[in-house]
Amino acid sequence: ELLSEMKNNGIQPNVVTYNTLLDAYGKSKRPDAIDCVVDLFEEMKSNGIKPNAVAYNILIRAHARSNRPQAMDRAEELLSEMKNCCIQLNVVTYSTLLDAYSKSKGPGAIDRAVDLFEEMKDNGIRPNVYSYNILIHAHTISNQPK
Repeated sequence: ELLSEMKNNGIQPNVVTYNTLLDAYGKSKRPDAIDCVVDLFEEMKSNGIKPNAVAYNILIRAHARSNRPQAMDRAEELLSEMKNCCIQLNVVTYSTLLDAYSKSKGPGAIDRAVDLFEEMKDNGIRPNVYSYNILIHAHTISNQPK
């Protein structure tokens, strides 16, 4: 509604506008939240606004929260898209994925989280306390303490 009003008043939304809306939809309890986030992300791109790492991080988190069967596959596709578009991955990107895998019930989820943690370090991105806490929690709930 406000986005339409902005456009009607000749004010062009920017990446911050879209990121704010993406985040709001992504955190909402609406059953169609992920669909709203995906639609808005696509609108952003079709309007010539290049998504940044923040937008991708929000989209990855929204997919993970959706609990849809293919959510983690889509999160991995987004990670690849970020790499292909030369969008700088950061500790938030990796921590978002680590958190998603730590909560995933899929086979090999903990192993994938460990692989991502190692990839993060190999890429020169220093894990923070949140990253370590996620991995510790993942190992604890999977009964694979390290």
